[in-house]
Amino acid sequence: MRLNVIGAVCRVSSPSGRKRRRPAVLLPLMLLALSTAGIPPVSQAGARNTAVTPFTLTARTYDYAHDPRGKVVSRYTLARRSDGTTVLAVSAPDGPGAEHIGANTFPIRTLKFLDGRTIEIFDPIRGVINWPRASRREVALRRARILGTDSDCVEADEYVAGHTTLQGENVLILKMLPEGSSGVTSWRAPSLGCERLQYTKDSIQANGSIETVIEQKLISFKLGAPAAGLFYVPHAYTKLIPSQALREEMKVRGVRWDDALTRRAQSEDADYYRMMREDLRSKGAKK
Repeated sequence: MRLNVIGAVCRVSSPSGRKRRRPAVLLPLMLLALSTAGIPPVSQAGARNTAVTPFTLTARTYDYAHDPRGKVVSRYTLARRSDGTTVLAVSAPDGPGAEHIGANTFPIRTLKFLDGRTIEIFDPIRGVINWPRASRREVALRRARILGTDSDCVEADEYVAGHTTLQGENVLILKMLPEGSSGVTSWRAPSLGCERLQYTKDSIQANGSIETVIEQKLISFKLGAPAAGLFYVPHAYTKLIPSQALREEMKVRGVRWDDALTRRAQSEDADYYRMMREDLRSKGAKK
């Protein structure tokens, strides 16, 4: 799941590939400028696997735009099972300093399956969103990445700037061509389906200097089967549509509902129903 930082709001890609905004987190990321001296290049051909590599990683996101010292604005766990199912569990901190994302924590778990299903789990409100299945093209692309049949980790507007290791994993350092006064650097692991392990968003200042505004730091990384509880979907949870989940989330966070949230809810519902129609058409075409 790709997350981009927009101000103090985390924008999460919906299963359709369109951006969904959630004030749950800021996902951006990292700053370990590790030396590449003496480290052999990442072999992309060697990243072609016949089996999925299970792993668990944890990371923190720091916001330097609102606090030069770096304020922790999210903590998250990303884990993948050997069947290719991936979970992203994100929570924002509570207490002082969390005003711009709500006063209370609100953990969200997002499960993505190789067959195109996505489930969002909201444990604080005992609710889930069962997103309609992604398109066949999106499913094929995801399977190619995770199963290792497509080891090209370079995305649109990116170029390979180097290679290094993070917590023992070979990674590519990828830079995105600057958009205006900002630039993005990602650290992706070819052997893990090109997952992004770290990320930074930099801003070019008027004097030409570069300052990091968002950083995601990799805290821990472990190969092997992840904890089963991360993937658990309680059957008793209420099935919700996006606007219902967003409204309940804001209640828990103590965020006042306003016109901007209304527009966001309408947009997320529109995505949901559009995907539902596309899924139904796809099923009809197979018959």
